Amino acid sequence: ADGNNYKVFRYADALLMMAECYFYKENYEKSIEYLDMTRTRAGLGNYIYRTPARLEEEIRNERARELFGEFQRKYDLVRWGIWYDQTYAYTNNATLKGKMRPCHRYYPIPDAQCALSGYVLTNDEYLADGL
Repeated sequence: ADGNNYKVFRYADALLMMAECYFYKENYEKSIEYLDMTRTRAGLGNYIYRTPARLEEEIRNERARELFGEFQRKYDLVRWGIWYDQTYAYTNNATLKGKMRPCHRYYPIPDAQCALSGYVLTNDEYLADGL
């Protein structure tokens, strides 16, 4: 209502998603093509392919650099299955390390919603963690 233009979706995000999709389809050439579109726009040189593991790491790092501060990092880490390990490894906060558990990668489903679903919806990961 204030007349400002708001970002709905970033083109760089779409390019990096395409790079990730082609990577998981094992089409590394096409994956690099999309990765390089983002790198070129940022004034970086083209990526030089070495191994699939290094390409995957570069796509992940490029997402971190390109989308910094846009509140998507946790969702990326959860999607890749590395949220707990990365968060635990890179924090120096002892209180956080003492309270953080693997199930925290997901938000808990409120009990009322579980009951309304006839317990089709559950918090199995939280239960497995004793919460």
